[in-house]
Amino acid sequence: MGEREVDARNIYPRGTIEISGNGFDQELLDNTDVTLFDLVASFKKILDRNKKVTIHRVVDISVTLEERLQFVRVKLTEQNEMLFAELFAIEDDKVVLIVTFIAILELIRDRFLQANQSETFGDITLLKLDEQRKPETSD
Repeated sequence: MGEREVDARNIYPRGTIEISGNGFDQELLDNTDVTLFDLVASFKKILDRNKKVTIHRVVDISVTLEERLQFVRVKLTEQNEMLFAELFAIEDDKVVLIVTFIAILELIRDRFLQANQSETFGDITLLKLDEQRKPETSD
């Protein structure tokens, strides 16, 4: 190989990236039948059902992640189980939808809730995990 190719190969190596730390661990992935792809696909359906607005303007973000985390926690504490789509109102702004989706992902990672899907492309159900049902962590 030429010198430039060797340099490029050392600068931009190919291979796999190993994620550790706060990423999803294998135990978490084994304890759920819903993949991240399923959640993203379901979220895309929610975004598609809302009317598309092509107004370009700068606005203040009207919601924080902490507010949406609390919103989801309260809803699941009240009902214990609900459909993924029920957390998203049609009249919600797109930013609110996105922040709510991020809040759901955070709560799944923190093992506050679990996502289940009974059939392929079916509705996703969110289930609040109680202390007895949470898998043990090895931190």
